[in-house]
Amino acid sequence: MTKEELAQMNEEGGAQQTPPAEAATDETSVDERPNRTAFSKRFSNRHSDIDFEDKEARYAAMNDDADLLGRYEESGKALSKVFDKHKWLAALAMDLEKNPDDNPFDAMARLGIDVKTLFDDPEGGKKLAEILAKHNEDVAEQNAAADRVFANMQKSYERLMNLFPDEVDDMWQQLYEIHDKVESGDISDDIWKMLHNANNYDSDISSARDEAAMQARNEKIQNKVRSSSTEGIPPSLSSSGAGNKPAKKQKRESFFDDIRSN
Repeated sequence: MTKEELAQMNEEGGAQQTPPAEAATDETSVDERPNRTAFSKRFSNRHSDIDFEDKEARYAAMNDDADLLGRYEESGKALSKVFDKHKWLAALAMDLEKNPDDNPFDAMARLGIDVKTLFDDPEGGKKLAEILAKHNEDVAEQNAAADRVFANMQKSYERLMNLFPDEVDDMWQQLYEIHDKVESGDISDDIWKMLHNANNYDSDISSARDEAAMQARNEKIQNKVRSSSTEGIPPSLSSSGAGNKPAKKQKRESFFDDIRSN
């Protein structure tokens, strides 16, 4: 093969390997912010009712997620301390996770924990009996407290119905919102302002009444001054009959005066 033929074959092969310009433009564009895209998808899956592009709403949801994560972390740390101290308890929890329908005593038997021996021991049995008695007492107190709260809530609802029947739902909802805020410790300025206005309501009403009474007395005094200042003053010149002297009545001297006047 001559050099000319070899060069021609190389040119033809290079032309076949070079992709056309149109093919290069059809390639998928690379995402310049892959982390943001991945996070937006996870956010939408978790908060389908929130627009990811609404920054204020997005930040509020992220704050809630951060608070929830913080609580999980605190609970996880506390549980880890317990499991580190009692290894068998961690093993028991893992066994129950694998066999959720089993009785915990079955799991304890699988781990070699002889519960029967503990009950047969006088000291151990006495201690367990005291713990169970305390537990039952606590449960009874909790149930009684829950019953009292429920009964009181019913009475409160009835009182609210008698006071403001048209605002029951709104006021009941507001009460629960305030309760939630107090429990969380995040008490807004609106709640403090509402309490301030409620505490000063009687004094504000009393001040308003005193001010209204004082204004009424001042108006009464001014009206009396205006009425007294016009007493004894002759009518103005523009009034009817103003400035004219009263006509003197002529005295008739004799019978002939009437004849002369006629």
